[in-house]
Amino acid sequence: MLLQQEEAHHGFGRRMLERALAEGRIDTETLRRRAQDYLALTDQMVLTLSDLFESIAEDPMAWAQDVRNFLPEWLGETRAHGR
Repeated sequence: MLLQQEEAHHGFGRRMLERALAEGRIDTETLRRRAQDYLALTDQMVLTLSDLFESIAEDPMAWAQDVRNFLPEWLGETRAHGR
């Protein structure tokens, strides 16, 4: 149930970002810069909750990496630039 809820949130967020890009309300470079702060926050949250993840037999670092694996391609280009 938790995973379904997270997938729904993820899909909603991607649709909102794509719409904002299409309407010219934001650009990919701005989103790439802002994403770095959110990725750092995600890492901190996962680290803080690592005991909880482990208590349900989940690898917290795998969850943190999954965040990066499911970034939109245009946002993932940040990784290609060495960030």
